[in-house]
Amino acid sequence: MTLYEQLVARGHVQQVSNESVANYINEPRTIYLGTDPTADSLHVGHLAVFMLLKRLKQAGHNVVVLLGGATGMIGDPSGKSDERNLLTTEQVAQNAMALKKQITTLFGDGHFDMVNNYDWTQPMSTVEFLRDVGKYFSVHTLLGRESIKTRLDSENFFSYTEFSYSLLQAYDFWYLFKNKNCTVQVGASDQWGNMVAGIELVHKKEGADVYVITAPLVVDPKTGKKFGKSEGGAVWLDATKTSPYMFYQFWLNATDEGVENFLKVYTDYSLDEIQNIVAEHIQNPSARSGQKKLAMAVTTMVHGADKANAAAEVSGVLFGDALSNTVSSDAIEMIQSEVPGAVGSSNDVVDVLVELNLATSKREARTLIEQGSVSVGGTKITDGATLDGLTNNNGLYIIKKGKSFAWYKIA
Repeated sequence: MTLYEQLVARGHVQQVSNESVANYINEPRTIYLGTDPTADSLHVGHLAVFMLLKRLKQAGHNVVVLLGGATGMIGDPSGKSDERNLLTTEQVAQNAMALKKQITTLFGDGHFDMVNNYDWTQPMSTVEFLRDVGKYFSVHTLLGRESIKTRLDSENFFSYTEFSYSLLQAYDFWYLFKNKNCTVQVGASDQWGNMVAGIELVHKKEGADVYVITAPLVVDPKTGKKFGKSEGGAVWLDATKTSPYMFYQFWLNATDEGVENFLKVYTDYSLDEIQNIVAEHIQNPSARSGQKKLAMAVTTMVHGADKANAAAEVSGVLFGDALSNTVSSDAIEMIQSEVPGAVGSSNDVVDVLVELNLATSKREARTLIEQGSVSVGGTKITDGATLDGLTNNNGLYIIKKGKSFAWYKIA
């Protein structure tokens, strides 16, 4: 397959500005992706488009990541029904630094450019912007853009500030074309209107052709909603916002219907390897082998192999058949940070259940034990049991009641 055919097969292509881009990217080009630092972390929605750029880089293209230090202070009207809360210059700068670290980790070894549009937008005067950019755009055309129409139809306040966003993004494309010979822009499909504005500006100012490739918005099959912070419950790449364990669990809980698409978009497995993974998964869906490979691959890429392995171990202890005395110290540390627990003095299981709030009273604790609802370190507890001799890791016991977990350690 050609590079373009591979991108299509992996689900990375929604729209192209011109079909000739399929052949155009067979030769090394300079390609850019822009992202606004409106938060101090990327999320898994962003990650899908960055994987597209990463594949283009792996194929030999020169890639540029644009951090929107200027556009991040304006607010993109796309995909929103009301105005964004404006961030200060300091907030945007801090966010940009955080994103720079994450993006560097994602791309790993090898050269790529990272630029900030604040550097060339801030020095420009209002008159220069209106004469050098604004005069090339028809208001009628802008009003016809889907993102603008949606905002106008919402009847919410729509400022000139956000209305001008598309022109600022267009200027970015022209600037990168002039200064870095950038001829292709990639982005999410909800950026289509902003991206084709760049094509228009470059063509009118320079008489040159440039191209746009958009990627589909990745949708959660469970909810039908796109991955993003505006939808709530964002899954962040920052470990302080979404822990490596919860990040791993997100992918592990992917639906059977979604796992193949996620493997194509978010991992470096080849298409043949993915075909084999899916075939193995279909043979025994309850083993969730596809989800496990997906979770391990993406967590390793974002948080490193150590965190990914620890998350897999913790998942095995809490939800699988792994014994708590077989896991690493990293996994034990992760359990203590992710699962409720306590340090106490009793080794009586009844007392421990009450202390951990897994039972409201000793009577309830005994009932739960009699019903076979309690296990320690994978061993089902019988009436009158103590922690003596039960599976633990350096004195850390994993207590399970139904679907609830806790850890306990004797002082």
